[in-house]
Amino acid sequence: RFFPVSGKELQEFRSAFIRGEASLKIEPHVFRLRDYNRFLRDNAGDIAAFREKQRAAFDAERERWAAAGQMAGRADETDGKTDPPSSMDVTLAGGAGSGVAVDAHISGSVWKILVTPGQQVQAEEPLLILESMKMEFAVTSANPGKVKAILAKAGQLVTSGQTLLYLEE
Repeated sequence: RFFPVSGKELQEFRSAFIRGEASLKIEPHVFRLRDYNRFLRDNAGDIAAFREKQRAAFDAERERWAAAGQMAGRADETDGKTDPPSSMDVTLAGGAGSGVAVDAHISGSVWKILVTPGQQVQAEEPLLILESMKMEFAVTSANPGKVKAILAKAGQLVTSGQTLLYLEE
């Protein structure tokens, strides 16, 4: 569960965490993906509003970075190409908006991408496979739709909550 903390409390927790001194309250609970997906559907409006607010804040931060000269291109160490676009700066073909974001539910690496742009998918259909701690985790579509854009690439490290692809419903 998340709860509000002050900036000072957050910094203190981060410092304690790095030193191995942070304590977390852990409660046993059964996670049911079906219940979680229902929660996401039931709260889709609020989630979308939050993400829009988050996107606007990130865009404003990127503008501050650019104004400060901190937006030099980053090169991928393995192939010299620039990093793939994040969920915050992707522009989809045809100006069709952002679509429905499909996010990573865990941190790990993209092991296999199972779909292609333009492909029609069904609800609960696997879209890609993430690998974390030597285990494979399927990222599935919550609803039927068409793949609009894929932001991830095989072998890429991703973090929990990072947008991997967009679907058009």
